[in-house]
Amino acid sequence: MLFFIEIKQHALLFLTQFILGTIAFYIVSILLTAVARNRRTLATLYIKLKDFSLRDSLTGLYNDRKFMTEKLECMSTYAKANNESVAIFFADLDDLKEINDNYSHLAGDSAIVATAKRMGNAFRDNDFLFRFGGDEFFAITLLKNTPENEAEEEVAKITQRITDSVSTKPVRYGEDKILLSISIGAHILNPENTIGRELLIVDKKMYAIKKDRKLGGKATRK
Repeated sequence: MLFFIEIKQHALLFLTQFILGTIAFYIVSILLTAVARNRRTLATLYIKLKDFSLRDSLTGLYNDRKFMTEKLECMSTYAKANNESVAIFFADLDDLKEINDNYSHLAGDSAIVATAKRMGNAFRDNDFLFRFGGDEFFAITLLKNTPENEAEEEVAKITQRITDSVSTKPVRYGEDKILLSISIGAHILNPENTIGRELLIVDKKMYAIKKDRKLGGKATRK
C-alpha cells in the first residue's frame, strides 16, 4: 500500500513539475518574443531617427553633406561597374532675398518649400534630392539604361523638366502670387575625377547660368 502511495506522490510531483515547466517555457517564449519585438522596434526607431537627423526640418529633404558625398561615391562606383551614367544637378532658387525683403521671410520659406516639392516631382523616387543653405538644392540621378551618346540629351530634358516644374505656377502667399525661377547647373559624373572636382564643375556651371540670367541673357549649359 505504501508503495502505491509513493508512486502516486512521484506521479503527482512529476505532473506538477511538468506543468510548471510548461508554464515556464511559455513565459520565457513570450518574454523572448517581446524582447525580439522590442529590438526590432528599437532598430526601426533608430533608422527613422538617423534618417530624420539627415534631413532639413523645413523641406524634409536631405541636408547632410557627408551623406551626399557617400551617395555620390556609391552611385559613381555602381555606374562605373555597370557602364551607366550618373548626373548631378546644382540648383539655386533665384531672388530669394528679394522675396524675403518684399514679402516676408515666411513667404521666402513658402517659396523654398514649393521649390523642394516641385523639384521632387521632377525626379524619380530612387533619386536623391538635397537642400543646402537657404536657396541651394542638389540632386543625384542614375541615368539607367541611357546610352552614353544620349546622356547629355537626357540631362537637358531633366533640367528643363525641373525648370518648368518650378516656374510654371506661382506660389500663393496670402493675396500675393510669387513667381519663381531657378538656375540649374547639370553635369554627368566623370568616374575618373574626384567627387570634389565634379562638385566644383557643376557649381561653376550653375553660377555661370545664374550670372547669365542676371544679365538678362538666355540660360545656357556650358
